[in-house]
Amino acid sequence: MSERAQSSSTLAKTARGTAWVVAWRMGTRTLGVISTLFLVRLLLPSDFGLLALALSFTQSVEALSWFGIEDALVRERDPQRSLYDTAFTLQLIRAITLTLLIMAAARPAAAFFNEPRLAVVVFALAFANLLDGFNNIGTVDFRRQFDFHLEFRLWIVPRFLGTVFVVVLAAITHSYWALVASVVVNRCLKLAAGYIMHPYRPRLGLQNWRHLMSYSLWTWLSGIIGILAGQSDTFMVGRLLDSTRVGFYSLGMEMASLPNTELVEPLGRSTFSAFSESRRLGQSAAPIWLRLCGSAALLVIPSAIGISIVAPNFLRVGFGAGWDSSVPVLQTMALFSATGLFGAVSGAYLYAYGMLRQIVLLRAVLVALRLALLALLLPRLGLQGAALAIGISAAIEQFAVSAMACHQLRIGLFRDVVPVLWRCLAATAVMAGVIQALGLGWGADFDDLSPYLALFGVALLGALLYLATLVLLWWLCGKPDGPETDILALARQGLAKAASVLGRAKPQSEAQDVR
Repeated sequence: MSERAQSSSTLAKTARGTAWVVAWRMGTRTLGVISTLFLVRLLLPSDFGLLALALSFTQSVEALSWFGIEDALVRERDPQRSLYDTAFTLQLIRAITLTLLIMAAARPAAAFFNEPRLAVVVFALAFANLLDGFNNIGTVDFRRQFDFHLEFRLWIVPRFLGTVFVVVLAAITHSYWALVASVVVNRCLKLAAGYIMHPYRPRLGLQNWRHLMSYSLWTWLSGIIGILAGQSDTFMVGRLLDSTRVGFYSLGMEMASLPNTELVEPLGRSTFSAFSESRRLGQSAAPIWLRLCGSAALLVIPSAIGISIVAPNFLRVGFGAGWDSSVPVLQTMALFSATGLFGAVSGAYLYAYGMLRQIVLLRAVLVALRLALLALLLPRLGLQGAALAIGISAAIEQFAVSAMACHQLRIGLFRDVVPVLWRCLAATAVMAGVIQALGLGWGADFDDLSPYLALFGVALLGALLYLATLVLLWWLCGKPDGPETDILALARQGLAKAASVLGRAKPQSEAQDVR
């Protein structure tokens, strides 16, 4: 198989995997909204707050002990039975240790937060955490083999059944214990589903623990640094300003990260599998890196810039006029979030090929830079200063990680990257420039218009400008093979598959009509 055909096959599998992860996120959000609509009528706000506090506490402890054992298995060339057994045993040891730590900290946490009910809720969640230790480690094969549709089923079925359970139990009990029980039930269902869907049956053993931990230790250190970096801005905003500003800041940052959370993070999960496969097969990863970045950039970059442009009306439509203080944060951070794509793909490559030491050292240096920028800009510029500090440090991190990957892959900026990205960047610049020239962009006054009309009108205009410019540039260049070709090919495959599914469904429907 030629290099072009190999990378095309990998791109197609990665696109399908990303689509399934995106579907999981959308399904989770939909089920969350549906359950919330029912639960807010059955439970008190304090019930939700109690569970949120307990989950925040237990999940923080869990995050501090995440070792990335599954990732270590995904990247293995030929994992033997003993490696899976070792991974399961390490997973179980981690779960037991975490459970004991969480239980030991339950009463002190309840006293610290002055919430007596918290201790017993944390005990229950500690039991749920223990269940995770028995999960079937064999399901990691779904990621190794790009069977993300099976991973989707493994996640979504327990979530759906758990949602039904919590609504019914809340209607019966009207107690916060319905929320707690739903967490435990969801973990039980996922545990059972793992053993139903995969034939692996664990045995205890630590034969390969040194091999696994040589990789997992660095992922743990990287995760610790990530937690410190992720919480530093919120802590400093709360310390130097006030809790109300924290709310404005958090909302703006969350909305600015939508292109990354909804597109880039799912891409990163499936991309790790793609690079792990290229490593196992001894293929060059450079074509994969270029094609994944080029194709994803067609969606991510204009989306990020577009969110920055429509930020004021985006927040007014979604949350009301009371959140206008979040606008500068959203506008600023959305611009920087466009760089997240390259860092995610490059990070997946570096993790898959085991270059973790370099990432950990780089992230440690950049955490110090982030703290310095926050200390410099936050007191002077307020919330926008915090967004600038995070945006600048994040962009530097993304470009540094990308430079490391490109150096390893022998990818040149002007020789390889610019030819792949320039049409996307030019089309995005035309979109933003025309909207700004028409007085509809940053700083525009829409007080005389409905925020709905302003939002959807500008968004539609921006989308048309971007697509028209992109297609025109591609046509003028002679329709070369590149990101546009890949996106069109994936779209044709998707439409063909949809038509095939509908074609199979139609005869069945007609047969039922005849009967």
